[in-house]
Amino acid sequence: MAPLFRALCLISSALLACGNGQSSLSNGRSSEDVFGNGESLNGESLNGESLNGESLNGESLNGTPLGSSVTAVSFSGVQLNGNVLDSTSLNGTVFSGTGGGTTFSGYAFRRAIFNATTDSGAIISLRIQGISQEAPPNDDVWDYWLTWSADGGDNWQPFCVNASGNTVPAIPVNGIWDHRRGVPGGGAKIDDPSSFTFACKGMGAVAKCVFPIGYKPWKTVNGVSLDRWHQACVRLIRADFCGDGTPYTVNGQRVNLYDGIGVQQDTRYWLIEAEWDENGARCFNPVNRSHWFVPCFNDRALAVCGAPFDFQRGPDSCDPRLGLFGCTLLMDETPIPLLQGGPLLVFP
Repeated sequence: MAPLFRALCLISSALLACGNGQSSLSNGRSSEDVFGNGESLNGESLNGESLNGESLNGESLNGTPLGSSVTAVSFSGVQLNGNVLDSTSLNGTVFSGTGGGTTFSGYAFRRAIFNATTDSGAIISLRIQGISQEAPPNDDVWDYWLTWSADGGDNWQPFCVNASGNTVPAIPVNGIWDHRRGVPGGGAKIDDPSSFTFACKGMGAVAKCVFPIGYKPWKTVNGVSLDRWHQACVRLIRADFCGDGTPYTVNGQRVNLYDGIGVQQDTRYWLIEAEWDENGARCFNPVNRSHWFVPCFNDRALAVCGAPFDFQRGPDSCDPRLGLFGCTLLMDETPIPLLQGGPLLVFP
């Protein structure tokens, strides 16, 4: 970065945010509405499930032989009313299935039992204890209160337990995620028609990005599927900057995110941190603290990161010749360090 530009950024960032701009869209929700003044406490887990009743930042501690994460829930072998269904599917967040010539859907799946695989390869049973819906306009999001058992016997325990020890519901999402870290493909979504993901509400990034943030992968905005925005959000919430599944979240870090399609708007004059797509951070604002210690920081730090026109072309019309520009799905920003009493970091 040229010294003159770096100095200008240092001065202007204390007032606004170097390279930052308001979304040009006037419709859609403000991120203030879903985060409480546009702020989110990051959590690094994908699913947030807690198999041993202990969790830290939404990711369970490995205190049992089952492992710490459920990586996939199968559509096959689902038991309902003592019988195995012939087929099961997920439409948005609502289950349906057939068995014995009868079709089941919605609340009929209470007490249904699914087979799930953990990251250690163990098979466990998940049982739906209760079902509820969010209030309109989010009544397309259904919540499932789950218990789990290692052997499908009588020892059923709550599946989603938050850091306060309270049981919370899970939100189902089609597809599964690669739970590996630090490798190509880590953290990526896999469109597996045979499996889906149960993510704990308010804990796992997969669930947070559906509700309350609003990137519902089964929905469209102006004819464009939100699936890619949901995955970009999962990367952002986990601070998976390098797109290899490694989270770099910071406890208590406030984050304001927004897009160019009207789901989330920019309502803050904070400092741009990064631009995002489904593969991680496309660029960093070098004036921000931007987790400069991550391996990919130097390769992606750009003085113009966060310019509003990076939204304008749209992800379905990306021109490879533009390189990093014009294909951004999300941007995020953090409070200006000087206003927090902290150091303003500038990198060469």
